[in-house]
Amino acid sequence: METDFTWKYFGEVLIGLFALYWIFKFLTEVFVKLSRKSSTKKLIRKISTHFLTLYIPLAVLLLIISFIRIDYIVHGIIFLAAGIIGFPYIRNYLNGILIKLNPLIETGTQISTGDFKGEITELLALGAILKVPKGKHFVNYSEIQQHGFSILYKEDDAILKSIYISEAVSEKEILDLMFDNPMVNFSKPPTLKKVAGENLQRLQFTLENGAKTKDLIAYFERNNIETISKQKAL
Repeated sequence: METDFTWKYFGEVLIGLFALYWIFKFLTEVFVKLSRKSSTKKLIRKISTHFLTLYIPLAVLLLIISFIRIDYIVHGIIFLAAGIIGFPYIRNYLNGILIKLNPLIETGTQISTGDFKGEITELLALGAILKVPKGKHFVNYSEIQQHGFSILYKEDDAILKSIYISEAVSEKEILDLMFDNPMVNFSKPPTLKKVAGENLQRLQFTLENGAKTKDLIAYFERNNIETISKQKAL
């Protein structure tokens, strides 16, 4: 049974969805290039990845609905049969969406699932590639959901660093200098607390990849603030 929804409309929907996809990809790259800090770049890419993880299946669903609307009976039967045959793959793909949206899961994260422990090197449409002692192993998302997983190590787990500053220096002055310094990673905002029994304040912070505590200390000293350096691993 044909409807007034024609192949022409289907083509327009297809072109529109492709256009939205590439516009979003283009805007993502623009914002990444305009960002100065690596943490901001990483956050933008993570948001983009999560958006596209949801956008792609929703776009495909809209295309399927549009295709079925052209001829409800014939096209409906085709997709019903395809859905029954491909159900395990569809379920695996949907499990993958849930796993990819988990903030703990990304490339570089080391996980344990079932009989395997390894670093995630790729997140594909139907499974993850784990780097294990004997090479690389493919694990589909349904298996990960079935066995569950635990995080062994996350690549961007930061090291919390501490430096001690005289309490004579105001909190506003210290934090203003921090905000003006691109070495500081504000994904974990710096904190400043009075040290009990001493005339000191403890400033805790994380740095961008490649930045060193001694560089921040030198920055403070150039602004006439003397510091004592310590480091504490989270």
